[in-house]
Amino acid sequence: MNLETLDLLTQKIEKALGTIRNLRSENQRLQEASLRSEGQLRLAEAQVQTLRADNERLSGELEDRGVEASNLQQELARKDNDIASVRAEVDQRVVELNRLQDALREKEVKIQAAAERLEQVMNSLEVELDVQIQPEREISRPQNATILDEPSFAAPADLFGFPQR
Repeated sequence: MNLETLDLLTQKIEKALGTIRNLRSENQRLQEASLRSEGQLRLAEAQVQTLRADNERLSGELEDRGVEASNLQQELARKDNDIASVRAEVDQRVVELNRLQDALREKEVKIQAAAERLEQVMNSLEVELDVQIQPEREISRPQNATILDEPSFAAPADLFGFPQR
């Protein structure tokens, strides 16, 4: 063989070896990049799994909160009904209290009328007593004064809620 051919063959072999070295270097770089990509992919998959788990947990919590909110709304509705019932009862009691106050005012008016009538009778009795104690003096009875045996001496029939005799 010839030296030139050998040189040419050596150059081709060196060129092929350079290409092989370049390819090996490129292959190693690609393998490292592939490993990095696989690591990133595994990390991304782990993050996706974590996010899915978080999503499921949060969905469950949201559903629980929804149930809790529904229960609270039902309880609030019951409380509103209770409040309305209590208000209605209070209104009824206010009406009853007003009725009782009116009845009390009526009784007070009747008591006042009876007290005034009693005072008139007492004045009349005093006048009669004076007449009986001092028979020698002629005391004329006042025109408005009444005495016990008069038919006008009577308490109003319904003053104390007792029937008249």
